[in-house]
Amino acid sequence: MKQVLALVGLFWLCCVQLKAQILPADTIKHLPDFTARGHRFESFNTGAKMVQTDSLVKLISVHDNIAQLLSYNSQVFVRAYGHNQIATSSFRGAGAQHTAVLWNGINLQNSLLGQTDLSLLPAGFMDDIGVYYGGNSALYGAGAIGGAVMLNNSSAFNKKGANYQIGVGSFGMIQHRLALTYGTNKSYIKARFYHQSAQNNIEYHNYTLAEKPLQKLVHAEQRSNGLMLETGYKINTKQEINLRYWYGYTDRDIPPTIGMSVNNSYQIDEANRLGIEWKRTASKSRWIGRAAFVNEYLNYNDPTTYNSGISKSKTLISELENTTQINPNTAINFGVNYTGNFLQSSGYIKNVTRNSLAAFVSLNNNWSKKFKTTVNLRQDFVDAEFKPFTAGAGADYKFSKYISMIAQLNKSFRMPTLNDLYWVTGNLNLLPEQGYSQELGLTAKSTTEHAYFSIQLNGFNRQINNWILWQPYGGTWTPQNLLQVWSRGVEWNTRYTYCYKKFMWSARGDFNYILSTNQKANVQNDATVGKQLIYIPRLTYQTWLTFTYSNAYLAFNQTYTGYRFTSSDNSSFVDDYLLVNMFMGKSFKLKKGQVDIKFLINNILNQEYQVLPSRPMPMRNFLFSLGVTI
Repeated sequence: MKQVLALVGLFWLCCVQLKAQILPADTIKHLPDFTARGHRFESFNTGAKMVQTDSLVKLISVHDNIAQLLSYNSQVFVRAYGHNQIATSSFRGAGAQHTAVLWNGINLQNSLLGQTDLSLLPAGFMDDIGVYYGGNSALYGAGAIGGAVMLNNSSAFNKKGANYQIGVGSFGMIQHRLALTYGTNKSYIKARFYHQSAQNNIEYHNYTLAEKPLQKLVHAEQRSNGLMLETGYKINTKQEINLRYWYGYTDRDIPPTIGMSVNNSYQIDEANRLGIEWKRTASKSRWIGRAAFVNEYLNYNDPTTYNSGISKSKTLISELENTTQINPNTAINFGVNYTGNFLQSSGYIKNVTRNSLAAFVSLNNNWSKKFKTTVNLRQDFVDAEFKPFTAGAGADYKFSKYISMIAQLNKSFRMPTLNDLYWVTGNLNLLPEQGYSQELGLTAKSTTEHAYFSIQLNGFNRQINNWILWQPYGGTWTPQNLLQVWSRGVEWNTRYTYCYKKFMWSARGDFNYILSTNQKANVQNDATVGKQLIYIPRLTYQTWLTFTYSNAYLAFNQTYTGYRFTSSDNSSFVDDYLLVNMFMGKSFKLKKGQVDIKFLINNILNQEYQVLPSRPMPMRNFLFSLGVTI
């Protein structure tokens, strides 16, 4: 059945007819023409592919975390260690350390690990979520080799409202959410709260036993709380200031893997994030100043083995940038960024600090109505030493009203994480990872009175040298610059939407084929050369079918993930899987507000699958949500 449905999905991708819509169901697009009022990640990213999360997906995912939203609404592969467990991202065959996660322009990558646990970030706290493909370290910052996830909060001047939602689901999940907004023409305040608890006692077959009995996962409970406070003030018609505070706390048990008799370990993650942003906008110029303090705490404990560890990370970030419209066709952006990391870990011999200073400049040119380009340059200084210079260039050319082409070239790098350098078995002699990437895309689209159609084909190529890998060396695990990784692939995106009066239906298909292989031999007759990196699928695709009428909707989502190798020589792998999900909901208008009801069925076909080996994922499960807005 799984193989049949996979073929049906691929057939649909090949056979969508050339028709179209007024507004696409979600936004896969070339980035917009420059305006001094847009932030630099859009205005100076010509030639990039970007997916903006649409209102329906945000509505469906309000009870989810960012990891779940990305698995629904992007071509990013999410590596989940289990239901509500650690989840990281892989863009186009890159590693979790190669994704920049930016919250209102502030990079949230953990300086110890170089990655972000996306399961700890609630999607309902964000007003705008965008996914940017391709490595562009010159624009997003060092480490953004695979891509970037943009999490943004919008101001709420002249807005007022209150919303409460409760979600009840399988495996003992219950979630409460409350959002309050009060704004005038001069100031606003927003407050969001959530609490979630879940047993996560999913069922799975224990294939390590002869009878393969159906068992429930034990020691998997999770408890989370979160708070986000925002306030803003308009100093005058040209200036405003915004202050944001985000608190998150998660206490979760770490369940045993399949075949493990018992596991009593648990992990506590706590984060305080404080950010302030100042904006001054004139007719041809815009200044933005940012400052942030991020305090993260991680406590891992295994009472059975007496293995424990505590890590404390404090990060200071300040940034000042200016965007100026030189003439109607040319704009320039320039600025400086300081990032200070101050770390304490039970795995370090001593406390560690890292101070990074970066200067960046970008130039955007609209040469004609059909052709525009952008150039990005960045120089990083880390602990008073010059690091690899990064650069990027992009172009967008419109052949006609219906067909356009994009292209990008980028030089990127990533510093070793502080764990790579300073862990008790770390390596202070590690070199930065660095390399080059190229991308070419072609888009065709058409719009009629009631319909919209688009198809986009992208091809990319990336080579990274000095790829850091931990492996046994002299009886201990230590990191080395071992790999030379070549990633290349194609992405195909199709959108079709038809609107008529109160009715709309849309169809969408996303297809990925990615090869990400090691090209460097480290020993004689190295069996890893030319082999796919572990845990990176070659083939993935996703389809959506959505129907809306007035205030009601029904949506079906199908996701296929190909097999992932679990050994560097590709001798073992985890099976592929196909998931089908259904979402339905309706809003009821009240005299002074509305009531929203949602019902979600995930994994309708009750597939048993694993994203990572021996870590079971949930079979068929449900979520019911009730929300009230006034």
